[in-house]
Amino acid sequence: MKANPTAIGTFIVGAVALILASVIVFGGGSLFTETVSFVLYFRGSVNGLNVGAPVKFRGVRVGSVTEIRALYDPSNYSALIQVGIKIEPSRFSEITDGAITSAATRKPEEIEALIERGLRGQLQVESFVTGLLFVSLNFKPDSPVILVNLTDDDRELPTIPTTLEKVSETVQEAVERLGQLPLEQLLGEIVTTLQHLNSILTTSDMDQGLQALNSILQEADKAVSALSPQVPRLIEQLGVTAQTATRTLETVGATLTDTRQLIRRIDGQAQPLLESAQSTLTVARGALGQAQKTLKALEDAAPPALDKAENAFAAVVELADSESAVVNDLSRSLEALEEAARSVRLLADYLQRNPESLLRGRGRARSR
Repeated sequence: MKANPTAIGTFIVGAVALILASVIVFGGGSLFTETVSFVLYFRGSVNGLNVGAPVKFRGVRVGSVTEIRALYDPSNYSALIQVGIKIEPSRFSEITDGAITSAATRKPEEIEALIERGLRGQLQVESFVTGLLFVSLNFKPDSPVILVNLTDDDRELPTIPTTLEKVSETVQEAVERLGQLPLEQLLGEIVTTLQHLNSILTTSDMDQGLQALNSILQEADKAVSALSPQVPRLIEQLGVTAQTATRTLETVGATLTDTRQLIRRIDGQAQPLLESAQSTLTVARGALGQAQKTLKALEDAAPPALDKAENAFAAVVELADSESAVVNDLSRSLEALEEAARSVRLLADYLQRNPESLLRGRGRARSR
């Protein structure tokens, strides 16, 4: 029987179509979806993480795990777990000018900006029943940026330890610190302390002390019971005392207010009095100055006048007889004039020593 080429071709085309449909259906359409590859490095265990595990951003699936490899460095006997992932940019949408738009492929500089703002990868448990893990992407700006930089093919995202790893590290540090403590010595000291405490509690002195304390408490109870009836009266007296103190404070406040008003009145009246006194002193100083000038002129004019009078008297004496009446009269006149000049000098000296006597009088000046 000869094979039919048309039937064979139809069968082959149908098989290819079924294969493509299966890939599209079971692959979620990822065959024709644009993806961006990243690589992450974990230092802890990734048990429970499988190829194909989801990559989520705050709970929203945005990609999947494509590769898991163990890396070993013989130079320092350290190991890393390399996890490759693919992110679908179409899973993200942008908000531009208040509107939601589709996101374009992320540029390398934009990825670096996201990393600087805290984009980190972390392993989290997807199901506690199965123990499966997934890769969680989130912003952790407080965490440091730690990059391994082992490959240039894919972009590297920094990672942070899981919560379980942090707890394990904390417990391990606590255990190491406990291991460094001298536990045997501490236990021995605790046992010794308990033995001393037991011996103290079982002595007769402790019993006597407890009995004395019981007696003191009983006496205190009696004292409180005796004071209880007096408490209301004491509270009432305290209330009366508080009212009296309040009234006293009000009286003091009123007195202070009156005192302030009196001080303001005195202050208001003192200023005009001071100005009047200053004006009077200014006038008095002017009068004293004028009087001093007048007395100075009299004092300066008196000696020449006396000299002239004496010269005239001498001439008269030469012309007349010393016993005549004219000579006697002239002598008395000259003596009177000399006495007047002496009085003027004394008055000038007194006014220089007591200038205020021109205003107050001679009697008041002497009384001071």
